[in-house]
Amino acid sequence: MTVGELSWPWPPRAAADPPPLPPGEIHLWLARLDAPVGAAAMALLAPEERTRAAAFRRPALSQAYLAAHLALRRLLGGYLRRAPAGIGLIRGPAGKPALRQGPGDAAPGLQFNLSHAGDWALLGFARGRAVGVDLEPLRPDPPLEAASLVFSPAERRLLDAQDVASRGTTFLRLWTRKEARLKAEGQGFSRDPTRLCTLSEQGWWIDTPKGPPDHLLAVAASARPARCLGHILSEQIEI
Repeated sequence: MTVGELSWPWPPRAAADPPPLPPGEIHLWLARLDAPVGAAAMALLAPEERTRAAAFRRPALSQAYLAAHLALRRLLGGYLRRAPAGIGLIRGPAGKPALRQGPGDAAPGLQFNLSHAGDWALLGFARGRAVGVDLEPLRPDPPLEAASLVFSPAERRLLDAQDVASRGTTFLRLWTRKEARLKAEGQGFSRDPTRLCTLSEQGWWIDTPKGPPDHLLAVAASARPARCLGHILSEQIEI
């Protein structure tokens, strides 16, 4: 399967048995977040992850955060061949998570990123290159007024050229590309997003493969991959 040809639906696969991840590939995973997170699953998460989840005022947001980070730990455990609970994570200055590398680490250079929206989480994995992902639900009233704050002049011209019926979807597609690119860099919106145009690669690769109905997704990487594979996490989040 070549880049840009991911077809939906993606095949299911277990987190404990991910396909081999050579340096030339990017792996995308989708995980459902609507199953309850049981006590045994909670024990796999780090104390700071449980603390962050508890800070959400809405139980649904707390549930989604817990389930998304549990999916991340399970997949990291599969790629690293390690127990999910024992994987150390750190956060960069803008909040991007990364592996805490130590002596004898089984997989130096493993990069990953996470996004979740509604009942889905999108996770991206690569070796030897930065990767960022974003997942957004399609909605009828995206904040078009924010275009001048986040889009480059070329992106705004593209948006303005759309008819009324397609302008909202174009806005969200540009938004997901922008989010994925900024997350791959690890800077997020700490840099001026209007100075970054995602319509030209500028040394980076950005793609918008098909995903779940009523959602848009994007993936960005610091180098163009030879292949991009997609899977759906096959097991329930609950243990």
